[in-house]
Amino acid sequence: MDRTMVVLGTNHFLQGAEKKKEKIEDLTYHLVIEKLIVDYSVNFIFEEASEQGPTTAEKLARGHHLGYLDVDPCEDKREQHGLAKYTARDFEICQQREMNAPNPNDLQEHCLGNQLKREKHWIDQINAESFENGLIICGALHTFSVASGLETARFNNPMVLTYIPRVKLANAWLLEPINGGGQASPSLGGGHCPERTASAFIASWCDVLRMPA
Repeated sequence: MDRTMVVLGTNHFLQGAEKKKEKIEDLTYHLVIEKLIVDYSVNFIFEEASEQGPTTAEKLARGHHLGYLDVDPCEDKREQHGLAKYTARDFEICQQREMNAPNPNDLQEHCLGNQLKREKHWIDQINAESFENGLIICGALHTFSVASGLETARFNNPMVLTYIPRVKLANAWLLEPINGGGQASPSLGGGHCPERTASAFIASWCDVLRMPA
């Protein structure tokens, strides 16, 4: 039986994981998952949620009576599955007082072997389930390698999508975290950075996008 997969890479802050401290409430993300379920007849959702759910996708899966599986164990349980607890670390290339030095956590060194082993663990779990049309949601950094791994595992031409709402992420980064019911979601950067102005940050995103600020 041919099985199809949609691979959706996104930012983890958008997944709506209830146990995750920093997240963004994004109705468009909810709509994207809903549309993928309907338009591609998805009957099983897999997700890199690291046991921090329930997530938006998990709730939608339950509502549509679909299969759902969080394929990524949390850091404290990875070693039980023969996986490395950590797959990346801060990479210090500059002195922090140096002009234009990257902030901590912005520049990271990733262990390719550990990441690929982790992704294989996800794909092995996907292979073990019975379904016709699946959707896997993962961090954007994993998108293409997961799709390639699924092809190797004989899934039929996986569709590869990314959802990275740059303006929403930039706006959230600029907000002060607010810890009250019904208030704005916490910022991505853990708080407002006074040395980074809104115009400077938005200009940096425009540079990435190669469009005028």
